[in-house]
Amino acid sequence: MQLARRTIEYFMEHPTWPTEWQQHVALMFYADYMYTGNTELIEKYYEQLKHKTLFELSNEAGFDHFGKSNSRIHV
Repeated sequence: MQLARRTIEYFMEHPTWPTEWQQHVALMFYADYMYTGNTELIEKYYEQLKHKTLFELSNEAGFDHFGKSNSRIHV
């Protein structure tokens, strides 16, 4: 389990390519929490983690909105 947590912390401290991995990190946090029930990593990286989910790009209905166009992606 320690290796998995170190991997999560590494990705938080050293963003990597491809870009999709940044969004995948949020799923890694979720998997760690579901497996262990431990919230230490979430608490430590909460503010940074919010940015990786692209939450800021969502509208009131919960859809992501990129740029000024009306195109929306359902997630």
